[in-house]
Amino acid sequence: MPSGYALESTREGELGKFVVREFTSSEDGELFINRLEGIPSEIISLLPNDAKVMASGIDHLVAVMYRDGTATVYVNELPVVVRMRIKRGIKAGEAIFKDDIVDIEAAEFSGLVVPDDAGLVVVFSEGWRKALFFDFTPLHKPYPKREYPLWDLLGQYYSYLSFQHLFKITDSEWTTLLTQQWFPFITLRHRTIEKMLSYVRSGWSLDDLLEIISNEVHEALDYMLERWANNNVLALHMAFLELAVDHYRKGDYISSTTLLYTRIEGIMRTLNEQSVIPLKATQRNLASAPFDAYQGMLNDKVDRNSLLLPHKFREYVEQVYFAAFTPGQPAPLSRNSIGHGVAVPQDFSLKAATIGLLIVDQIFFHVPPSTTP
Repeated sequence: MPSGYALESTREGELGKFVVREFTSSEDGELFINRLEGIPSEIISLLPNDAKVMASGIDHLVAVMYRDGTATVYVNELPVVVRMRIKRGIKAGEAIFKDDIVDIEAAEFSGLVVPDDAGLVVVFSEGWRKALFFDFTPLHKPYPKREYPLWDLLGQYYSYLSFQHLFKITDSEWTTLLTQQWFPFITLRHRTIEKMLSYVRSGWSLDDLLEIISNEVHEALDYMLERWANNNVLALHMAFLELAVDHYRKGDYISSTTLLYTRIEGIMRTLNEQSVIPLKATQRNLASAPFDAYQGMLNDKVDRNSLLLPHKFREYVEQVYFAAFTPGQPAPLSRNSIGHGVAVPQDFSLKAATIGLLIVDQIFFHVPPSTTP
């Protein structure tokens, strides 16, 4: 029976550490190749010769390993069913694209039952990228049963593999994004977000992409208004949001920005008030309100690779939307500079109004589906 991979070299009779549960992907380079050439290759070598399984031809491989020493292996034969949240209403049979996806919640091999006392090896692919997940914990004394939701966890790994451009943003790149007041908003197409990140890495101004971004927002406005109106948090603020959108369409960015930046705080206050334990409405706590609402709907046994990037969005709200200012000195546009009357007219711009709309839509997707009719 497989036990895992050694993490350190040991002499005969010495104690040593080894890993029994792990996720790696093609992003991990030589480590990933080492893993694939270990236990997955051993599994392939044990298959009947007439199966003609070659490593180069594997899209997915699933091996379920039982405590009696037997295993069932599936190679390129199990359909993958993904449970996801999407941005728009769809009809049965309608095509769904990556730009429609808000979150991947689970990925399941259709018809496969994996007992919670069985070991597991999974190799799966997304385009040119591949990943490996294994868990041999149930095969080791004292033979604990699997306690986490397997398909939920695989869904997060599938999300990580599918949207690498979001999950590989470095700290320095985040600093640049926030300094320029931008964020990889869920409303935007992924090719636009990838272009934003390319600009960051090239040292170019993200504002040069404003025309592309604002055009995408204009195209999405009807969808945005529809979903906001059907949400029992944002619906309370629709009179202001509809007016802000109307001004945006007319090019009145002073009115649109003023309405949006004050109403965003109101939306977060509503979120905080509807939480199980409302907090004092400080700006720091309000910045956490969307994050806390999102966390409230999660299974806390699984770490989420969410396309919403909720941890970073909380930082964005706190550092950019609620940015502080020094009296008498130029201040970036923020809720505070607007509220205290120090923002200059030229800051109430297409960029500011566009970002305001994107913030509202980002918050919308943090609201648990249970609160959305």
